[in-house]
Amino acid sequence: MSKSSPPLFADQLGLLFMNPTLQPVRGYEKVLFQVEAMQSMYVIVTQSAFDQVNSSNYAHHDYLKLMNMIKAYMYRHRYCNSPQLVICDDSEYQSITSLIQPNSKVVLRSVQLLSRESKSLSSRQIKIETLWNAMNTPGKKLILPRNCKFDDNKIKVSISQFGQVYGCDAETSSAVLTHFLQTGLMHRESDMILRLTFDGMCAYEDYYANQETKEIFVVQPFELPRNDRFDFILAECRRLTGLVIEPVWAKEHNEKIDERILRKIDRCGAVLVYVDNSRFNVGFECGYALARGKQIICIKPRLPRRPAKSLSARFSQPFDISTLNTTEYDETDWEVAAKRVAARLSLAVGEEIPADKEDDVN
Repeated sequence: MSKSSPPLFADQLGLLFMNPTLQPVRGYEKVLFQVEAMQSMYVIVTQSAFDQVNSSNYAHHDYLKLMNMIKAYMYRHRYCNSPQLVICDDSEYQSITSLIQPNSKVVLRSVQLLSRESKSLSSRQIKIETLWNAMNTPGKKLILPRNCKFDDNKIKVSISQFGQVYGCDAETSSAVLTHFLQTGLMHRESDMILRLTFDGMCAYEDYYANQETKEIFVVQPFELPRNDRFDFILAECRRLTGLVIEPVWAKEHNEKIDERILRKIDRCGAVLVYVDNSRFNVGFECGYALARGKQIICIKPRLPRRPAKSLSARFSQPFDISTLNTTEYDETDWEVAAKRVAARLSLAVGEEIPADKEDDVN
């Protein structure tokens, strides 16, 4: 096989664990059915995403970076009890999102979103995310592939590196793990296990306490009114910006919900607030975000105008919230609202809309 053409998608991922994990499927419903019925699978790929990655016009180096990112998600699903990864094509993201329930143990990513994430990883992010893997694996450890070579406090990871070092190839993984051993953040327990030390746990907590990400934290009610298009807007914003845009329940966790909300707000780049006149139960989170100096982007469904009988009826929201710049939408113009919100979110975290999505926003 020539260097210009990537290896088969299935061959690259299917041999990572005990059983083959990559199975292209047709149709959105079938994807979600398999996620629910076959929890032992580590990744599901739609047929269109499978075909896109295997196309001859997909650059080889981009392909390898994408594989490393997918392996990172697979490792977390296998060892860290993270949600199951479903990979789709960019064009299907919105349709599949509408079929996923809020409490589903699924993380949906398009090929394009995974690719952008793989290209933007910094050394600091790799270090922090790898420490996260160890912290969230039972026993606070990293599981290594077979045939790793140890030389004093140096480690060389075999070519079958399978995601324990976040989003990296074998060479970078070797450098990161060697750094952890030499700085005392981890110690070698066996040829296949590195255990996190007390210093490693402290370093993880320090990194996370001081890190502000470019993620968008979504403040919204758990249940939305019937026929509301907010989930569609979130999916479209993710597609247009490539940002992580998630509410507190998007990922499984063992934290107290109120503590997790405050920590997510502390670390996020901006806050997207769903405002509902009839059920304004997001006021505490919004107020905390304001106090922390976070940029807030408000959005709400457009309601029919009715004559107010009193001043209090006209201002059913708190004054400091009702005066914020708020994007409104309904069933007819939610796509326009999504483009506006996407542009505002990108501006809030200092990111530009990816070049291949600029025409969609304009």
